[in-house]
Amino acid sequence: IFSYLFPKLLFLFTMNCSVEDFVRLLTDNHLTRAYAVWDPRKRQVVVSHPCLEALRAFLAADRVDYDEHEGIFLEVSPRTKVLMGAFVWKTNRGQACGGIRLREYASMEEYLRDGIRLAIGMGRKNAVAGLWWGGGKGVVAVPPAGSA
Repeated sequence: IFSYLFPKLLFLFTMNCSVEDFVRLLTDNHLTRAYAVWDPRKRQVVVSHPCLEALRAFLAADRVDYDEHEGIFLEVSPRTKVLMGAFVWKTNRGQACGGIRLREYASMEEYLRDGIRLAIGMGRKNAVAGLWWGGGKGVVAVPPAGSA
């Protein structure tokens, strides 16, 4: 079954899939929560479930935005089926601190890149301000207009 599903998952995670498709991937695997974390000992990304292997591969291969973020924690709202994420960049200066962004995303790649970049931005902003806080950001994907 893995050899059958793996190519489909890699296709899904060319990251051009919609947020709704990603939510469907999670719910089809009976997941409401998932994570991708950086393991500093192994120097690699670790994911919470085998169905997220393509996400792991995307983060591991990304040389544009991903910067060994400590964690990306995702949850599907049980009531609304909206994808919510907490993106944590670095906490060596203190707990992750940042606000919440609520917007519509055209693709899962756009959603992930936005959260990753915002977490880095919050960490740098806190450091420049002299605050002993790390970088983090909450991101909520609003469903496309007309869906519901």
